[in-house]
Amino acid sequence: MGAVGSGVIGRSVGTRVGIGWFGGHCGRWEPCRRGCLIDCRNPHIPGITYDGGYAEAMVAPADALALMPDGLPPAEAAPLLRAGVTTYNALRESGACR
Repeated sequence: MGAVGSGVIGRSVGTRVGIGWFGGHCGRWEPCRRGCLIDCRNPHIPGITYDGGYAEAMVAPADALALMPDGLPPAEAAPLLRAGVTTYNALRESGACR
């Protein structure tokens, strides 16, 4: 069914997670180091830079996973995983995070 890599902390088989369009960052460039992950120059994108997206099973970087509450139905969580980037960018640009 599932597996968790040996170096992954805080996740275990059975933990509900999702992955959106933004599937991780490289951590090497200045935007990544400043916490502006969406501006990564080498973004990880499921279905483009690594297999996944609409697959039944996939391998994903641990930093790309979003925890999903047990009570949140998958159909209600799905829009958050795609539109979440839009919402995040709006909050980031508004200054609310500063």
